[in-house]
Amino acid sequence: MKRILSLFLAIVTLSLCFFASSCRDESQEQTPDDASITIGTDYVITIPQKANDGEEAAAAKLKTALSEFCGLSLVVSDDYFTDPNAIPTREIVIGRCRRPDTAEAKSKASDLGYTVLVKGERIYFYASDDVMLDHAVSYFIETYVTGKSTVSLKKDLELTYNHEFSQPELKINGVDISQYKIVYGDDVYLKTPRHNGKWVESGRLKDAAVALQEEIYLLTKKKLTVEKSSSKNETDYEIIVGWAGTRAVCNDYFRNNTMDLESYAFGTIGTKVLFAGGSSNASYYAGVAFANACKNMDGNDFTAAMKKGKADLIKVACIGDSITDGAGQMDDGSSNDHNVHSYPVYLQKLLGFKYLVANYGHGGQRMMSYTNESPNFLPSVNYKPDVVIMMFGTNDANKGKYTPDWGTDAAKTRYMAAASYMLEQYKKANENVQLIIMTPPSIIRNATHRTNALLAAQYNREFAQANGLSLVDMWVASEKANWTFNDGIHPQGEIYSEMADVVYAGIKDVIVK
Repeated sequence: MKRILSLFLAIVTLSLCFFASSCRDESQEQTPDDASITIGTDYVITIPQKANDGEEAAAAKLKTALSEFCGLSLVVSDDYFTDPNAIPTREIVIGRCRRPDTAEAKSKASDLGYTVLVKGERIYFYASDDVMLDHAVSYFIETYVTGKSTVSLKKDLELTYNHEFSQPELKINGVDISQYKIVYGDDVYLKTPRHNGKWVESGRLKDAAVALQEEIYLLTKKKLTVEKSSSKNETDYEIIVGWAGTRAVCNDYFRNNTMDLESYAFGTIGTKVLFAGGSSNASYYAGVAFANACKNMDGNDFTAAMKKGKADLIKVACIGDSITDGAGQMDDGSSNDHNVHSYPVYLQKLLGFKYLVANYGHGGQRMMSYTNESPNFLPSVNYKPDVVIMMFGTNDANKGKYTPDWGTDAAKTRYMAAASYMLEQYKKANENVQLIIMTPPSIIRNATHRTNALLAAQYNREFAQANGLSLVDMWVASEKANWTFNDGIHPQGEIYSEMADVVYAGIKDVIVK
């Protein structure tokens, strides 16, 4: 769900600007009077007895904000009481609770939207889905809680957002869009220079297709089916996302048009609609361009031939050793597929389509060898990344195999010089490049290697501090989480997803926007 939130956020944000102006007086009014209520310690946050994940998350977010800014430690409770007289009247009611005015709040939220409604001393939050509920709570926090020590609200306060479906009768070459389905192509088409020749694209086109399903729903109020293209499921009316080798129109277009990683094109070819791109990210932006074109056209029949465009992507290069590459085993002992389980794969999903994440990890590499031994180094520089996430040290610290004098001042000097040289090369390719340093995860089994690797982690911290760079301390995170390393070094299976969560949390507020 996290991967789709950014889709709704971009669309809803413009509409929320309405509230910023229309409700400014309420947000500034913090002095309670007869026409207002004040959230105090006697309030509780109420969720349904069988709350879903979205309702629980919304309650937790609001509870945290009220604690952080107002010093209120409110209890989160469900809506079930055996004695009706025991039901509290001072409540913040989240979602589908059994309370007197929930039905009214629900009716105001409409098919796609939300409402925040004050009734008596109760505050109701109701939304059409979990995404909209998150938006309702986020907007409320931003407007009424952030930076305030007291939250006072007018007793007649009502905040309602209803999404407008701008093209509910959309047609494509005279055919209602409800007759279409979305099919996505093959990741293997999308390549970039890398030591195994394959761009880490596993699942990205599917992610793009699902995201565009939501985009088209927000445009038309129609939810199209999504399928992977095959030779057996072709129909006349299809929206094709990316390169699909089983579709002739797709093969012809990609054969006759060279597309780099940021290039896209969208339009109709016969009865088909094609969202083409040099990467899955670009294919996604082809779909966004289609939606925008439909919103702005005269009438409701889309008939345009292929139009080209450029996605303004932020390119992220992940460099490092086999831990970056994604080596290791799954929980069942099978070898890990680097293109499915590596922290860069999961990080791509977390960052969203604006960021194009490339994995240039290479097993066995060190800070002191990557630039002159790895075939991935020059491709990573030629990628001209906007962001480089660098994680080395595990192999440098292997005294028995790579660095016999590890721990000496001479070895540290070489290690720091190698890091500086890499930074210089990426700056030559892109003077505005942002370098983010990561410490390697902790080594569990081998005590000697663990001690040496701990020193590498410290060198990485010192390098980040000396150069004013952002740091993600993976060593500390892995120790705290007690992660499983199947061979004492490489994360096991889904641990790579947890690594990505740590990286994302560490960079989301500082990464180039």
